[in-house]
Amino acid sequence: MLPKLLVSRLAYMSTTQANVQLLPLEVESLDSTIPVSLPIGIYIVIELISVFYTGSILSTGVAYAAAKLTGEVAWRMPLGLQLLPPTIILCGVWFIPESPRWLCLKGRYEEAAEVLTKYHGGGDRSHPIVTLQIREFAESIKPQSYMDNFNFLQL
Repeated sequence: MLPKLLVSRLAYMSTTQANVQLLPLEVESLDSTIPVSLPIGIYIVIELISVFYTGSILSTGVAYAAAKLTGEVAWRMPLGLQLLPPTIILCGVWFIPESPRWLCLKGRYEEAAEVLTKYHGGGDRSHPIVTLQIREFAESIKPQSYMDNFNFLQL
């Protein structure tokens, strides 16, 4: 039972860590609900405590309860319950807009401005936050475009 539990926990933890790596980029480019006075690092810590650790405690409780069961249900139940939230997220991912930074990187500035207008500008395309972010995205992409033409084999 223990090796199966460890493998399932390892799979769960590795995917969670991948999501944690992407969280700052998504928060920075899209989330306008963060108060300006709250640093993004504190917001990420709050997210980790409220989502990651709560989920870890619940999944450990389920695994502990399932350890008392016999047969295949002892490992299938924790694994199935761990797959439930990602399945829900996978179904909802089609409704999440593209990242404005990614849209700018691909040269789709109009679409990026539409997303920023919807979530940051309150419907006003000339809102200072929207124009500032589009300008910052464009400036940050210039160094990245240099790296697109760089060939490591030339070293």
